[in-house]
Amino acid sequence: MRRFAQAPLILAAALACISLLASGAATAAPYYGARFDLGQPDGSTVPVLVWGDEYFQHIESLDGFTLVRDKATGVICYAVLAADGEALVSTGVRAGDAAVAGLGLEKHRRLPATARARQVQSARDQLDAELPKFAGKQAKALEPASTGNVQGITLIIDFSDQPATVPAANFTAYLNQPGYTGYGNHGSVRDYFHDVSDGALTYTNFVPTAYFRAPQPKSYYDSTALPYGQGARILIQAALVALNNSGFDFSQYDSNGDGYVDALNAFYAGEPSLGWSEGLWPHSSSIYYAADGVATNRYQITNIGSGLSLGTFCHENGHMLCFWPDLYDYDSDSSGVGRFCLMCNSGPSNNPVEPSAPLKDLAGWTSSMTVLTGISNALPVSAGVNQFYKVANPARANEYYMIENRQASGRDASLPDVGLAVWHVDTSGSNSNQDQTPASHYFCTLVQADGRWDLENHVGAGDNTDLWAAPTHVLLTPETSPAATWWSGADAPVYLDQIGASGPTMTFNYREAPGSLSVSIAIQPAGLPAPWRLEGPNGYLETGTGDAGLLVSDEGDYTLTWLPVPGWSSPAPSVVTATVSATGTPPAFVGVYTNPPFVTAGGGSVGDTGAGRGVTLVDVDNDGDLDIYICNRGSANRLLRNDGGLSFTDIATGLLADAGPTMSAAWADMDGDGDQDVYLTRDLQANFLLANDGTGVFTNIAQYGVEDAGAGRAAAWCDHDGDGLLDIFLVNNGTASQIFRSLGNIGFGVFTFFPQVIAALQTAGAGNAATWADSDGDGDQDVYRVMSWQANQMVLNAGGTAYFNSGLMANGSSGQAAAWGDLDNDGDLDLYLVNDGQADVCYLNEGAYFSTLEGPALGDAGPGRGLAMADLDNDGRLDIYVARFNAPDLLLFGDGAGGFTASYLPAVATGPTTSVACGDIDGDGGLDLYLSRDGQANVLLRNAIVSRGHWLHLDLAGKAPNLEAIGARVRVVAGGVSQLREVSAGGESLAQHARRVAFGLGASTVADSVIVRWPDGTRTVRVAVAADQVLSIAHGIVSAVDLPTAGPAVTVLHAPYPNPFNPATTVSFELAQAGPVELAVYALDGRRIATLLTGEFAAGHHQAVWQGQDDRGRAVASGSYVCRLQAGAQQMVRRLMLVK
Repeated sequence: MRRFAQAPLILAAALACISLLASGAATAAPYYGARFDLGQPDGSTVPVLVWGDEYFQHIESLDGFTLVRDKATGVICYAVLAADGEALVSTGVRAGDAAVAGLGLEKHRRLPATARARQVQSARDQLDAELPKFAGKQAKALEPASTGNVQGITLIIDFSDQPATVPAANFTAYLNQPGYTGYGNHGSVRDYFHDVSDGALTYTNFVPTAYFRAPQPKSYYDSTALPYGQGARILIQAALVALNNSGFDFSQYDSNGDGYVDALNAFYAGEPSLGWSEGLWPHSSSIYYAADGVATNRYQITNIGSGLSLGTFCHENGHMLCFWPDLYDYDSDSSGVGRFCLMCNSGPSNNPVEPSAPLKDLAGWTSSMTVLTGISNALPVSAGVNQFYKVANPARANEYYMIENRQASGRDASLPDVGLAVWHVDTSGSNSNQDQTPASHYFCTLVQADGRWDLENHVGAGDNTDLWAAPTHVLLTPETSPAATWWSGADAPVYLDQIGASGPTMTFNYREAPGSLSVSIAIQPAGLPAPWRLEGPNGYLETGTGDAGLLVSDEGDYTLTWLPVPGWSSPAPSVVTATVSATGTPPAFVGVYTNPPFVTAGGGSVGDTGAGRGVTLVDVDNDGDLDIYICNRGSANRLLRNDGGLSFTDIATGLLADAGPTMSAAWADMDGDGDQDVYLTRDLQANFLLANDGTGVFTNIAQYGVEDAGAGRAAAWCDHDGDGLLDIFLVNNGTASQIFRSLGNIGFGVFTFFPQVIAALQTAGAGNAATWADSDGDGDQDVYRVMSWQANQMVLNAGGTAYFNSGLMANGSSGQAAAWGDLDNDGDLDLYLVNDGQADVCYLNEGAYFSTLEGPALGDAGPGRGLAMADLDNDGRLDIYVARFNAPDLLLFGDGAGGFTASYLPAVATGPTTSVACGDIDGDGGLDLYLSRDGQANVLLRNAIVSRGHWLHLDLAGKAPNLEAIGARVRVVAGGVSQLREVSAGGESLAQHARRVAFGLGASTVADSVIVRWPDGTRTVRVAVAADQVLSIAHGIVSAVDLPTAGPAVTVLHAPYPNPFNPATTVSFELAQAGPVELAVYALDGRRIATLLTGEFAAGHHQAVWQGQDDRGRAVASGSYVCRLQAGAQQMVRRLMLVK
């Protein structure tokens, strides 16, 4: 709950520093890869992605090629950079024409900064053309209307050639109704400003009861024949005249008495059709219209499209009401303040983030402001209220630091990070000045705790290391990196330490000057961000990471504790004491961490330098070790035979060594003849299906139904229809993906495939990956489709006969890869999604839905490309390795409960990595990694973790022709931990991991049980299995026991089977100990439908059958239900689907 306090008036000095905004000059709202459909002269449309605002737009096709509108023909075409490098010019090849493949264009081609700046200024001049009309018209200066009760005017306009589709009544609710949820919004516009101002501003809007029908068709206003902005002003002027003629009193809408209408908004029907700062592209500027003793000044206009959202509207009204500047860079050289402020990248349009503390303070919304001087300890700062701290620059009133607490909840739910936000403010600066020099710097700078200054360098929009919180980012001084300095270069009196853990209320210590006694901390190897804790006299306590130089105040003994870095060996001893004295040598603590988690291995062909894309770890020659298949785009592919001892020989010949545009390879024994076949995806050339004859000779049989020539990316083998035959799912980028159903052996050993039409699996888009697994535990294979800049798709399989997009996990960022795994060891499959430049997302399977897992090590926003989800330290808990392009790779060690700790990788784990494959390459029980790189030497990372636990690897022999048991599930119980794996064959990214099923057992030398659920639903059980071996388990061989003789170590609610079902399904569960049990079925609204079991039950296996009836014996309707197991204090749920 926010609390209200009367805010002080805005300082005149602060307003003077943003006088450009007060003058009514044009302002902007940005797009970050937003999808639009722009018009061609023939009436067709082109789907595009747009970056930029009303001043400058960079526009690309969905597959990443830069576009321009041809000046001669008006046709949207593919672009190249002009010879002088100062403009993008048309190739003459229409967007969408397949001829683009022959142009050799570079994707994501951008204008240089100087050319972008000229375009920005040209657009600004056109939008500011109305400003001279205001000269001498009003006696008073334009003032903000940021507090109290403020009313704006919102016009709604449609056209004869574009009638409105959104009811006029919807606008009043969207703008003014408390608790509004239409179109998925989190409240109304009124709610947003009331929330973020702590109740200081109540902003509502007048909306006419009906649309104003423009006197001209939309094509008249949305045209290149009029200068940019003029069509909008003509349209708005006509609507204002009509409103005035209706008897409307404009004088009611000047709350502050400055003679101007406080806010004028205009919505028009349809979409903008032109792009490139032309026509009715959404923008804000000024228009002069006088009536009833007041005049209009600032306006914003935007399209209605198919619905209403908060983001852009609130951003533009931030300009009009509060005179806030834009905090992003108009020509996209930098990222401004990223996703930490409404006036930059505000995040989800239905729930934009809050304005930053400096802007709230300028608007007069501060509830509590403390100006820091002297020394203060344990200062509290709360999130969700406008409570701020400030450090002033005594030499410049315009410059200061501000501190606030930001947490990912409420309006800030989408923040990239949580903790203290430290802002460096200079109200004479501009966030288009990213040089960060005394003469040219931001208005508002987020002091990023990681010291990388990613936002200034246009790397992402913020990440999970930007805000300040224990245990990692706890110290900010003029000597740290980043440093607390003024723009003049002088030290700022900012010494923050003891910053607490992130939470709704945080604390920190402040002092305006340092101590005088020096202590240095140095860590080897250089650059390792190892954590440490320093304790000293009088309760002194400092924590930090990496090298540090500290100044302390008191003489005496100081004790440094070196804290663990996951995967590394800590210094010995880990606790060291030294004496600090005014006359002695300053102590230097040096900690040497050894044994990194991975070391480079191999040589020669292992370091292939082609344009690496996909990579597969696969035993091609059936000799028991893993070979490496490398896909190079435009040069020969490689097959590296494992000769033992980390020595490899390239044996690729024929089509295996194809030098075409190969993107990935999916290997499997498709025909059940005991050897590995491979499907090669190729970019805009026909794919290959290479059948292995068992002697190492591969023959292309793609003509038997799989010869697709789209923009192939990933591919996966799966038995999607449960007929025992391996099908192929092909991911295309920009065109429809394909599902090729296997028809099996049609004679003479020829396996044939048939391209099926399944709409839910073939939605066209920028596909990059598709990871198959039984996500809901119903016995069939579902798929999560990973897309770029459009919603990902969780497609559920209903028995191989019907598919539907569930809408779950529909993250719309630049998806690159995803993988399934039981990250919290609760018996179901969770999912990790890798994005490029946007936050990665970890989804936990909650039975009936997926929740988003948050934590200090999660939400990485680097340039992700691929991932491996595996137990890298063999402790019985899945870990995550994220491969990133030209940025340090990410290594997260899991705790088996959904928590993760980031580790540190050697510098070799940074490069143009495109994919990563995981498997035990050297056969020592530790899972190794192979990194494929674009134009640089590939890297083999051997697992060198000293403290690895015991392990168990399984070779499954399935029922022919699915000999590799793709789709099988394996559960291993050891040491009280139950782990789950599922056998898959590609599709997670461009890489394919080793098929052998790997488990870490921690300290356990024996696995209590190994349970295999084969693709046909039958089970095989092994008990008391020794650790540290590769165990072969064959389908159809009778188990020694049906279930483990010992009681289960953990309580588990198994997935119902079958599911979906009709008429009945079986629900089974394991009890770790005897006790009270209730098993019941509920409707999704919480109503109990049927009680299946209740009472005291012994430890062990139990099951019940639900016949699709309620407790009174009546048949229930088809649809989704939830089955809940209550076992003592434990509660578990599974989703059920009854189909009729």
